[in-house]
Amino acid sequence: EMFGRFIDDEKMYDWDSAYISQVLHSPVYAGHIIYEAKPTVSMKSKKRRYIPFEERAIVPNTHEAIIPQDR
Repeated sequence: EMFGRFIDDEKMYDWDSAYISQVLHSPVYAGHIIYEAKPTVSMKSKKRRYIPFEERAIVPNTHEAIIPQDR
């Protein structure tokens, strides 16, 4: 509301197809935790380095899944 983005109350909670796709493909909603997705370069710097998805540490089954992974 502050920036005039959600003027229409009906459109305020519309879900974009890109956001739905992100939720369905995210391992976090499947019950896993991802470590070191964007670690900082050093303690003093706020810069972050990107780590490819294949190299990230994923801990499976850490919490109850919201989106079941049947396939």
